[in-house]
Amino acid sequence: MEQLKGAGTWDDPARQISFLGWQVRRVGIPLFLLTNDPDTGPIVDAAAQAAEALHIMLGVIGTLEEADPTVDFVTVINQVGMLKAGRELLVTALDNTDTALDTFK
Repeated sequence: MEQLKGAGTWDDPARQISFLGWQVRRVGIPLFLLTNDPDTGPIVDAAAQAAEALHIMLGVIGTLEEADPTVDFVTVINQVGMLKAGRELLVTALDNTDTALDTFK
């Protein structure tokens, strides 16, 4: 909560979403870079995919907050594709989590 206050986003939900998206991206980029190393395994892949999915979903929230659905219907409709992309990343993250769990059997 202190970070939200320090960033000046405490009282503005739209700015909070934007700030959270930035924080998720800040964590997600190094995770994504780690996935290039084949020795990191499926847990790192799952974490990177989940972070990217969260970033996409926060972006959808931010976009829908700013869009006027009576005028900007194309933007609203395009968010369906973004949500599907986020969902696919989450499914892949779960698959990688299952792969990691299988190694413990």
